Amino acid sequence: MNIEIETLDTPRRDFADLRRELVAEGKKFSEKTLAAIPYSQLHLCCIGNAGPTACLPRLVQQEKRNRRERFLNMEPEEFKASVTYLKIEQMYDDVMYAISYRLAPKWEILSDRQKLWAKLTCLYNHIDNPMPRIDEVVEMFAQCAANPVGGLPVDVCRVYGSKLKGMATVYPGKVSDELFREKTGEIAETLLEFMQPEERKMLEKEQLQDFTCTSDCFRVLA
Repeated sequence: MNIEIETLDTPRRDFADLRRELVAEGKKFSEKTLAAIPYSQLHLCCIGNAGPTACLPRLVQQEKRNRRERFLNMEPEEFKASVTYLKIEQMYDDVMYAISYRLAPKWEILSDRQKLWAKLTCLYNHIDNPMPRIDEVVEMFAQCAANPVGGLPVDVCRVYGSKLKGMATVYPGKVSDELFREKTGEIAETLLEFMQPEERKMLEKEQLQDFTCTSDCFRVLA
């Protein structure tokens, strides 16, 4: 185990034991006392289990972030040496998620054509309440047509924007869910042909930071 990691840690106290002490003292969990709680028990400090000692959830969130932070910039060999410690502390999954999230591209840095592909893929993934997203995609085709750098050829935007708009007039109803998803997926796949290799590579994992969705589209996975 990595000795440097061990020496940075505050000695751990069981949640129930420390809670009893705080109840006797009429205190709540604080930044100082949270530092003594095992990672796997931190969530207990801000919910009903804590009773009168419960702290604000943001304090627990911050403590978890602080403990994860030092592992996010480690060199591969150093991180490898820390895996056993992370698993013992039951931090491994959260740290892996944090690393994956950090590596995922941010929505704001995508080109217009990448954003359009992402929204089309979101439509393909789940078709609940599709109309607001269809309207948004149609508008994004117009934006791409007006952007000679990060957009798409005008003819491409006109053809596929019109196809999607036309489908929206008969869906749901005359067009089945399966056919709508099939046609939407075909449009998204076609757009990839107009992207640079590095643009496609950014999207291939289907993980994005700050993508707003009612489902789990582009949710970062550990």
